[in-house]
Order: sequence, then C-alpha cells, then structure tokens
Amino acid sequence: MATKASKRRATPRSYFHAGRQPSILFFQNQRSFIGALSDVSLEGLGIVLEGSVIPDISMPVDVIYIGKAEDAFKMESMRLATIRRDYSTDRTHIGIQVESESQIERLQQIVTIVAEGPRVLEAGAFTERKLPFVRGKEHYSGPAIEDRLNWIRNATHAPLKNLPRSNLNPYSLMGNIENYVGSVEIPVGVTSPVLINGTYAKGHISVPIATSEGALVSSISRGAYAISLAGGAITRVFRQTMVRSPLFFCETIDGALNLERWINNHFHLLSQKVQSMSSVAKLQLVKTFIFSSSVHVQFYYSTGDAAGQNMTTVCTWACCELIQSSVQDDRSIQYEFYSIEGNMSGDKKSNIQNFIMGRGIGVMAEVTLPEKILRRILRVDSEKLLRVIASAESGCLMIGMTNGPNVNFSNVIAGIFAATGQDLACVHESSAGFIKIRGYKGQIVATAYLPSLVIGTVGGGTMLPAQHDCLDMLGCLGSGKAFRFAEIIAATCLALDLSTVSATTTNEFVKAHEKLGRNRPESFSRSQIDAKFFQSMIGSKAGKITGCEPRQLTSNQSIITKLFDKTRSGVSGIYRYTLSINDPENGARELPVVLKIKNVDTDIIEFGVALIRLLGEEQLADRLAASAGVLGFSESHLREIEVYASTDPIMRQYSPQILGLIADEERQLYAILMEDLSDLDYYSSVSEGHSWDTKDIASTLEQLTHLQSRYWAGANLNLKTVSGFQVPELVEARAALWQLTEFNHDRRADLISPDLFGRLRRFFDQFEANLVRMKNYHQTLSHNDFNPRNLCLRQGKLVVYDWELCKIQNPQYDCAEFLLYTLKQASDSEIRTMVDDYRKSLEVATGQELDSVEFNSILALNVLLFVTLRLNLYLLASGLLDFAFLPDVYDNASRLVQLFDPVS
Repeated sequence: MATKASKRRATPRSYFHAGRQPSILFFQNQRSFIGALSDVSLEGLGIVLEGSVIPDISMPVDVIYIGKAEDAFKMESMRLATIRRDYSTDRTHIGIQVESESQIERLQQIVTIVAEGPRVLEAGAFTERKLPFVRGKEHYSGPAIEDRLNWIRNATHAPLKNLPRSNLNPYSLMGNIENYVGSVEIPVGVTSPVLINGTYAKGHISVPIATSEGALVSSISRGAYAISLAGGAITRVFRQTMVRSPLFFCETIDGALNLERWINNHFHLLSQKVQSMSSVAKLQLVKTFIFSSSVHVQFYYSTGDAAGQNMTTVCTWACCELIQSSVQDDRSIQYEFYSIEGNMSGDKKSNIQNFIMGRGIGVMAEVTLPEKILRRILRVDSEKLLRVIASAESGCLMIGMTNGPNVNFSNVIAGIFAATGQDLACVHESSAGFIKIRGYKGQIVATAYLPSLVIGTVGGGTMLPAQHDCLDMLGCLGSGKAFRFAEIIAATCLALDLSTVSATTTNEFVKAHEKLGRNRPESFSRSQIDAKFFQSMIGSKAGKITGCEPRQLTSNQSIITKLFDKTRSGVSGIYRYTLSINDPENGARELPVVLKIKNVDTDIIEFGVALIRLLGEEQLADRLAASAGVLGFSESHLREIEVYASTDPIMRQYSPQILGLIADEERQLYAILMEDLSDLDYYSSVSEGHSWDTKDIASTLEQLTHLQSRYWAGANLNLKTVSGFQVPELVEARAALWQLTEFNHDRRADLISPDLFGRLRRFFDQFEANLVRMKNYHQTLSHNDFNPRNLCLRQGKLVVYDWELCKIQNPQYDCAEFLLYTLKQASDSEIRTMVDDYRKSLEVATGQELDSVEFNSILALNVLLFVTLRLNLYLLASGLLDFAFLPDVYDNASRLVQLFDPVS
C-alpha cells in the first residue's frame, strides 16, 4: 500500500511562466529574502532568488509570504531542502519542503488564490455535473433560464447582473442558441457613406460595424471618403459556391478507385437528389481525391441568398446516402462506411483551396485614386505608398501568410458579421483575400479581391432583432440580396485597407489609435477652462490670475461656430470671461477677455459635405468634397493663430490685443485669447450693416489700403499657411461650383435675382478666362472675410480679427465684401464715389497707377466670385441658421455688378 509520502513524491510539479511568477518574501533568523515562485507540488515550493545573498540551509524558514505580504498568504515553520547557485544568471534556486498534511492543504489554498483568484477557491468544484435540463419549448421559458443562471451563480459565485439583461425574446431563439442565459452587447458604429458602383449595390452606403476597437470605424470612414471623392468603387461578384466534403472508406485501394469512377459517372443522379432536397441549392461540381482506400469527395453548390452551410450539409448527406445504397453491395468497390465531413471543405479554416476554388461568394472592388485625393484625404503620396505595399507583399510571402496579402480585411469581416448575424466562425475563410495597388497614369489603382465570403441575407442569425435592423439599413435583408451584401463588404474592405496602409506609411496609425483607441490622451473639455488654463495662456507677466468668471456672449459668433453649436457637442466655440488678476505692481484688477477655441479644418469640410448630403444632393456633395480646397478652409485652424503670432508691426497695429495662443496637435486644441472688443463701435454689426455711417465706411476702406499696401504683391508676408489665388483648382472645381449655384437658385430664387443669376452664368461661361484676368491683376494679402462680423472701430481706428480664411488675391475682394454688407442706404453715385476713393487711396499707399475701368471690372468679378464661394455656402446653411443679412447682401451684390460689370 502506498504511503502519503510516496503519493506526494508522485505528484507532478506545476511550473509558473517566467512572466507571471508570484512574488515571494521569506524570513530566516531575522534576515529577509525576496524572490519569485517558480514551481509548486505537494512536496513543496521552488523559488528563484535574485542577487548574491544565499540563505542558510541548516536553519528553518520562519515565515514565508506567497503572492502578497498579508496573513492570508502566510505560511510558517518550513524547511529548506535544496540550494543551487547559478552563477551564469546570478540567481539562486532553492527548494522549500512541506512538513505536514495541514501545510499541504494551506499551500494549495494560497497557490489557488494567487494563480486563479479568490472566487475560484470560494466556488470550488461543480457539485452538479449537468446543467438543469428542460425539454421542448420550456427550454426557453423564464423559469428554465433563471434555473440555469442560478446554477452557474452557485457554481462560480459570479453575480451575473448584466448578462441576463436583454431585449431578445427567448422563444425566438430556437435554432440560434441552446442553454440560453442572456446576451452580450457589442457597440455598433456606422461608417461614412462609401460610393459604390456595383452591379447589385449602387450609391452611397453607410455600413454598420460591431466592434470594441477604437479608431476602426473612423479609419473605414476615411477610406470611404477618399473612394467617394474619386468617383466610387467598382464592385463585381464573379463566383458563388459552397463546399462540403464527405469521406468514404473502402477495404482496398482498388475499391476506392472504383468508387471514384462510380461517383464521377453519376453526377446527374447526385444533382437530382440535391434538387429533391432543396429548391435553392444547386450542385455545380463534384471533385474526388483518393488516399489509400479512402475517397474524399468535394461537392460544390450555389446557394442563392443563404450562406448555405446547413442547407448543403443536408443535401450532401442525402447524396452520401444515395451513394451508400447504390454501391454497398458492389464487390468491386468493397464499400465500408462514410463520414459526412472529411476536412477538405475548408469550412471555418484558413486554406489555399478557398483562394483557388472559392467557398461562398467571390467578389472584387476597385478604385482609381488621383494623387490629389491621396495627399489631401489619406495624407500620403503614391510613390511612398507603392513602395510600402510592394515590400509588405514580400513580407507576407516570407511568413507564409495563408489568408493573403491584405492589411486587415478581418476587421471589416468580423465587424459586419457581428452586426448582421453572420456565422462568426466563418471570419477565417471570409477574410481571405488580397489588395493590390498599382500606379496608372499618375494615379493609383487599388483592387480588393475576396474569393470566399461565406454570407447570407436569410436564415441563421439574420433575423435577430438588431442584426435584422443592420441588414435592413444596408438594403440587404431577405432573398435576392446576397450579392449586394457581398459588394458592400468588398468596398468596405477596400476602404479600410487603403486607410490603414496609408496610416502605417505615414506613421499616423499609432497616433489614431492613441487618440481614438485604448490609450487615448486626455481630451480637452469645458471644465478645464479655469484660472490655471488662462494663466498658462497669458503667462506670469500680467500677474497671477486668481479667478475667471464666464459672461454672456452678446455678440454673434462666427458662422462656423454657430453651425457647430447647432450640430455637435464639444468645446469649440467663442467664450467671454472676466479674469481676476492680482498684479504686484498695479494691484488687483479685472480683465474682460474672449476665448476662441477653433474647429479643425477637416471637421468643417466634412460637416459641410454632410450638410449637403442631408439635403439629398449626393452628387453635389461628392463634387464639393473633391474641390473643398478652393473654399479656403484647409489649415484654417492654424492660419489665424499664425497671423496673430506674426511680429509684423502693421499687422499688430490693425489686430486686437492677443493675450495668448495655443496650437496643440496632440489634443487637437487650437485656442486664441484676446481682448474683449464688445464695447467698440460697430462690433458684430453684421446684421445691421445699414447702421454704418458713410464716413466710417470710407475711413475703413482707406485704412484697409494701408494693410493691403504692406503686403502688396506678397511682400513682407511670412505666413506658411497662406495660399495664393488658385486658378487651376478653381477651374477644376467649376462644375461643382456651378451645380451649387444652380441648386441654390432653384431653392432661393427670391434672393438670387434673374439679373444676378444671368451675370453668374456669363461669369461661369468664361470662367477660366475671368480667373486668369484676376490672377494677372494686382495681388495682396486679403482678409477674405472682411465684413462687420470680423471688424470694428476703436475711436475711428480699424480693428480686424478672425483671419482664419486670409489668402493672397485681388485687393478689390475685401473692398467688395465690405460694401456688400454696409451700403444698404447708399445711392449709386455714393457707391461709385466710395469705390473711386478706395482706388485712389490704394494708388497713394502703393505708388501704383490703377486704371479705373480695369479696376472696377476686376471688382465686379470679385463680387461674382464672392457670391460663388461664400454666399452659396451661407445659403446652404440657411436652413439651420437664420442669416438675416442675406437679403441685403444679395441685393447689394446685384447693384455692384450692375454698376461695375463691363457687360453693363
């Protein structure tokens, strides 16, 4: 009979992984030793000690703590059994002997808690070997579900508070789940629409993605945006097949050869059997493979709108039964038995066969991307992208990647599958595929190839409530929709791979995940606008800021800010504060300030495009998105900060007092702190342009010439974000701009008079020639938003702010815009006098002689350009905001072009 000691010696030793070894602290004769637990058995502990101090093997271990230095993890009076010094690693390996059965039990408890957690020890082993069993429909009843939940609670001591919370009707889940106890929620996000030009899917389609991975939906959306701007992805289904592969056994090799011959000669019988079993499944092909005395048979089916996994299994079983009944008495075949699956179907496994023959639906998606879209949207150039993708393909070959050289198709497949009720285990073969990118005539052509999408739009999990909604959203619910579904998935895979490979090429990938994923930096919030924040902006020279009191902003905010206030949550906007400052030299004082936190340029552009889509103008949205650069918003969040950071004395003379600037790319925080101008004359008088005195209008235009002369022909301008007059870009955007003009005219003919619309038409008829005339005329720094919203007078002196749209263009542009907002009460002769005086003042300031006829003609062209680029956008947004100034401005635009257009 074996003794307890011999049983202990027979117990296997368990080793802890080097990266997860519990800590050890023990004391021997008032000396302490620190190490890690390397292994444990019923005989004792193996411990690794760092350093050169070695315990005394002749002395007992007084106290040892395993995992934590707490009484619950303490053992006493143990004996050192072995000591081995490893000089190569400077470590000491020791063995501590377990002295008694009570110590064995204590050791097991401690090690279990340390390795598995305290709840495992509390729960113990399952006292019941089986779940509570209920037959029939009662299996899905409330009492049966509660019995299962209580059973698992008792067994694990897990409270399971959230798992049972579900909107699902348990009785509707027959065929989807057994032993039902609850449901798991996965967040679902929708991508930006991707434009698809497929056979079965057409138009802009937003795709639901179920995932918990930050940055995934945003990355797909970026790729979708680029594809849409480029005219959309061409998608085509090229194959549909589902494979099942039973395995037949014979007694000899000759029998297997004869069975193969029989199967190949009776395809028509097998096809008839499939038709008798299913009205949907069609047998397309049967292939046989012999190994020794066995025959693998591959059945290839088309399956309509179902993935067909279960359908084809039943059909294959019927065929196997037919084969068995037909050959079991044939002595030449020596048939024994069959197995319904011989592991050659590629079911739910990554394999090369699926690339060659396909399993599910085979589909491709392709897009041609111009260099301009690559650089503006994906922020990468074609040469670098092509080098990266080529080398990445060689990397796939080096590691033997069986799923193909794609970047991350599986992210799209898993996200769509979870959202739409597909078989999640089929992510393996469905993610097989590759992306190829090649250069073509200064552009790139990107193709996504997916040979084996195992998907369905009927049956399975597609009728679960949320999954039903997601398929419905895609227009893919029910019969006749599987090919559409496949084309959408392929276009989405293409979008994600383009975005991801671009991000990895430019090293934006990690930044995006830091911002949107697991390790996102702390974002800026309104609660962080406090005294400390203002102190960091102003610095210490002004004194110590002891408080900040928000005040009502009485002025009109910028149009961009107002739009974002209406449509988005966040901290961007214009805020008014009174700062309490303790100045050692001047004592305590209060300082009224305005804080402007700017929107990032891409947010503005994307919002504008989304607004047009909401109006139902998909084509117009795509055209404008592709030409967004001409609208002037690119880098607008940086441009105004750069202007205010300028040391040019003339710029500072006409700017407000700037107290602080922030441009923090990491937090996407762009802020300007400036003096409060609300007490100045004409402050924020954009909707009261008629209130401007004629003398003040003339004085403002005269002071404007001083600014313009400073930067005449681009002199003294050291602003990196300020661009010049973009003739090629504007010409390229002509179609989009004219479509927008027609769209607005159709909506608001009450504002755009027939005369003005006719002049706009003639302007566009000679669009390039007119732009070249403007380009060849004098250029200077233009505020490009010079109206009573962005300027005021301090005792007659001009103060100009909001420089975010400034650019190099004709000086007449700012003059024309200012007059459009302020000349409501002026007569035609007064207007002519104002423009003539402005021209003469500009001649004096610049020393240039300016022909009045040409000057006035260029001014009229600038009015028409202003209507095209700016007023068109205001009209689009007028559905969200009441722009009271629009009727006056449009009326004044008609007057100005009638007065100065040479056609008149």
